[in-house]
Amino acid sequence: MYEFIVLGFFMRYPMHGYRISKIVNDIVGPYAKFSSGRLYPLLGKLEKQGYLTLSHANSDDRQRMYEITDAGRKQFIQLVMDCSANLGEYQKIFWLKAIFFDLLTSDQREYLLNHYVSYCQAHISYIQKELEDLRQRFENNEGQLNSVISVMNRNIQVWKSDLEIVQTMLKERGE
Repeated sequence: MYEFIVLGFFMRYPMHGYRISKIVNDIVGPYAKFSSGRLYPLLGKLEKQGYLTLSHANSDDRQRMYEITDAGRKQFIQLVMDCSANLGEYQKIFWLKAIFFDLLTSDQREYLLNHYVSYCQAHISYIQKELEDLRQRFENNEGQLNSVISVMNRNIQVWKSDLEIVQTMLKERGE
């Protein structure tokens, strides 16, 4: 997941690791952290794979400036367009991808938006079906499941909210 985020920020302009770490932590925080212990090995891996190149280094090695290569740009697009990895976390991943929509073509954005619409609809349908099944199985004891039902209804509302936002994004794209 962090690979496309890191490459995405390098798509904008060259920068050093500290800046990447700060931006990512601002996005995922306050409880999730993108540590230096995760970032610098990833930068080294991306450089070794030819996705980043060292553009400038001060005498202090911590101030290495990296920039993305053509291969890195292609890898970024491939990672962002992948809708099959980490499906259990795709809601979070989709909104991280949305940060970089300005770096995608119109068709690529539309593909991701339409995919997420389907993803939201599938979750809504699934939870509604399970909620109805739960109510039928415990028809006489529904009061005992109020907290479960409340959480399921909350989850439906979250997915509906996401669906509405993405449908608005698609509509604005079409205007």
